Amino acid sequence: MLVRSRLHGTEIDYGLLLGAFGLGSILTALWVAPARRRFGSEAVVSVSTLVFALAMFPVARAASLVPMMLAALVAGGGWVATLTSLNVAMQLRSPEAILGRCLSIYQAATFGGMALGAYGVGLLADLAGAQQAIEAAALFLLATLALRWLAPMPSPREGRVGAT
Repeated sequence: MLVRSRLHGTEIDYGLLLGAFGLGSILTALWVAPARRRFGSEAVVSVSTLVFALAMFPVARAASLVPMMLAALVAGGGWVATLTSLNVAMQLRSPEAILGRCLSIYQAATFGGMALGAYGVGLLADLAGAQQAIEAAALFLLATLALRWLAPMPSPREGRVGAT
């Protein structure tokens, strides 16, 4: 919607924007595992969530394709670092006896949340505009950073059967 309404762009411009997001994801995937080992999953999730949320503001406000692509490149990195770190943390912190059930609940919550979020942002975009909807989503994401202190991730061995 932003490409068409703000930039008056074409499907090529939209493809370039998605390509920049994907390139940011790929580049980040190359270093996120060592970052998790060095700093821990919780730190990587917090920083990458912050990066993704802050990158959404220039995406929402950019008046030309190149700045929007640069912001999308950064956003793609934050997005993949967050999702892969949460996925790895879920797998490593779930009891092996019920790992499949834990992962199915995690996946349902993750993709269900994305679907509901997309619906909510789309509805807000229809009512208030795309820029306002993206900025509201970014503000909501920034608010979720409080979960680091309100509901921290369990330690890697916490909750495991037979853990010492």
